[in-house]
Amino acid sequence: MARNKAQSSDSSKDEKKSEIIITDQSDTESQNEELLYLALGHEVRRNILKIIGNQGFVGFSAMKKQLKVSTGTIYHHLDVLDDLITQDEQKKYHLSPLGMHAYRMLQQNLDSIGALQTEKKLLMDRNIRKLQNIGLLKPLFQYFLQNQRRGAILAMGIVFLVALSSAIFRVQAFLNIFLPLTPQMEIFLSGHPIIQFLSAIAGYCVLFLIIEGLSRLLFHKRDNSRWLFIMISISFIPVIGYIIIIGILRSLPIGADSFLIISRIFLILFQVWVTILLAYCISAVKYVKFERGLIIVIFVDYGTLLLLFLLNFPLL
Repeated sequence: MARNKAQSSDSSKDEKKSEIIITDQSDTESQNEELLYLALGHEVRRNILKIIGNQGFVGFSAMKKQLKVSTGTIYHHLDVLDDLITQDEQKKYHLSPLGMHAYRMLQQNLDSIGALQTEKKLLMDRNIRKLQNIGLLKPLFQYFLQNQRRGAILAMGIVFLVALSSAIFRVQAFLNIFLPLTPQMEIFLSGHPIIQFLSAIAGYCVLFLIIEGLSRLLFHKRDNSRWLFIMISISFIPVIGYIIIIGILRSLPIGADSFLIISRIFLILFQVWVTILLAYCISAVKYVKFERGLIIVIFVDYGTLLLLFLLNFPLL
């Protein structure tokens, strides 16, 4: 009897273990299925898989020539295909085992099935991506890349508006954070709008030099320095809205404590938005993944905030 109980106990344990293994396998299969649906649900991603699968491996420049889409668009789809592709030491793209499976599906003309299922399963995700495109100002990035001269003029106009609004509303722009100021200098700038205007432009130049230096130091990216200087301007479009909001808040009859809380909330929200836009700009111009662009911006943000904290400089 005791032996039978022991055997039944062992068998129940084995059944539980097998159930766990089966559950894990089913979860993995479900995740892989979702990844395949997502990968095959867009023409650009299907073309990327076909290009790599047909050639065995491919570099970014060669891929861009064959796809004939913008750099930012390619990096967006490469991020989506992160589990299906790998990159070697020479920066060449290869297919992972899951990517090879997706490529075989394409070879068997099953991509239309994947696209159909994706339309049903990822409708909400597509709507979210539309909002992301708006938040990332992707149409403006594409306009800059496709219209170089007009983009350069528009970039200078954006910087001018940021500096002008900073001088008019007497609000220190994010750009000025990159030029550490003593409290006495802060008071001096608020009383001299022309100097504050010039300091915002100078801060923009300092920010460019920091990002360019970190790109070369961390990732050995020396390309497109001129374009980086121009494209950074897009990431500071939200700054204009931030300055105007703070200027309006100062004109309202609210207490100092309430103003401080509200202004800090807006500071955090707009700083996050600018951080994401800067990271996207770096990834599009320097040909790096979004995560690497984000690393550079985080270095800049935290380094600046640490300097302000150590020197006890005000953030507003």
